[in-house]
Amino acid sequence: MQYESILFENTDGVAVITLNRPDKLNSFTVAMHLEVRDALDKIAADPRGGRRREYSAGVRHRAGGAFGQFR
Repeated sequence: MQYESILFENTDGVAVITLNRPDKLNSFTVAMHLEVRDALDKIAADPRGGRRREYSAGVRHRAGGAFGQFR
């Protein structure tokens, strides 16, 4: 899966997921949910173990849901 809403890196058994919608205050979307779930599945399948860090681009961690997409 190619990610558009998150950045994902898994190096030496440490996975980093960065929410990457700073222009929208990292509001959570359906697409972002699917991308994070895919990344978490990759972490779970990694035989090196799974230490995880979550970050957000911009000034806010997460503003909530992007409810406008449900109109």
